[in-house]
Amino acid sequence: MRRPPLVLLIPPATLFIALIVIVLLTACIGADEPETGAPGPPSAEEEAGEGATGGGNVLTPQAGGAEETPAVDPCSEAVPAAAAEVGVRQTVIGNIVTSRAVEDELGRTVLLEMGEEGGDVPFAIAIPESALGGFPPNYEDVYGGEEVCVSGVVQDFQGVPTIFINEANQISVVR
Repeated sequence: MRRPPLVLLIPPATLFIALIVIVLLTACIGADEPETGAPGPPSAEEEAGEGATGGGNVLTPQAGGAEETPAVDPCSEAVPAAAAEVGVRQTVIGNIVTSRAVEDELGRTVLLEMGEEGGDVPFAIAIPESALGGFPPNYEDVYGGEEVCVSGVVQDFQGVPTIFINEANQISVVR
């Protein structure tokens, strides 16, 4: 005599409860995990430009060329570079005064440094070499000397509060 399939031996209510538990656990995974070094994708609010009212026009450079397209102002609630808090997801605004490449155990990283010309550098934007292909090839010309806002998790990098960005939509030039 053949044995019935295992599914028929488990009551349907038990299967239903197990399914609910799996769905709930899947939805909760990552909800309590702390932010780590690598920034994640922009939040839905950042993508939708929630709270964007007023401010100047913001132009987002497109990779591969100097063309710019108008975008919603993500800088309306940005904090000044000097007020950035390490460990917090923020939008930070400031002037790019220098750009330089640094080498470390993680490889080459391009730093766009914010501050006052000839003064301290209270904040930096870091672009890993692996992400440079998603940015304009002339990024130094596009961002250098400009007021920009950048979104991500603020981290300590070589003693300077820094946001690592992997996509061009995390940084905008304020016009």
